[in-house]
Amino acid sequence: FLQTTHSHDKFRSVKYRMTNTLGVCHHNFLPGVLKPVMLSAGLTPEYEKDSAGNIKRDLRATARLNFLTALTDTVKLSGDVIYTPRMADTADYRVYSEGFVEFKVWKESVSFKITASEEYDSRPYAGVKKNDFGLTHALVVKFAR
Repeated sequence: FLQTTHSHDKFRSVKYRMTNTLGVCHHNFLPGVLKPVMLSAGLTPEYEKDSAGNIKRDLRATARLNFLTALTDTVKLSGDVIYTPRMADTADYRVYSEGFVEFKVWKESVSFKITASEEYDSRPYAGVKKNDFGLTHALVVKFAR
């Protein structure tokens, strides 16, 4: 797979971050348990500019686990975990994790979703906390295709 991301986060003092990942991916290897499930791993060159204008270039690894399962006919559970250590110093790493529970409200068209997310940076910029937790909810409306 090939993936590119471009982001900024004023709360983490990241003015701009670009990552490009090239790697391998394996899908649906636990049939009947989690559907779908995905494992991937790759190398990730990263360019980052902080809010003071300092630039860092690092090579990171990326490992990811993503899954979705139906708990009942009306409830789905999903998770996504992304681990990105710096290759030159694996004690410098980031972990992003997200999980959600989605409850069907009306047929396949309307559902209610609760999402918990956690971002952890083992070495954030000065004055920035190592982790950021979020809990959100949404009313999901799917239109017919």
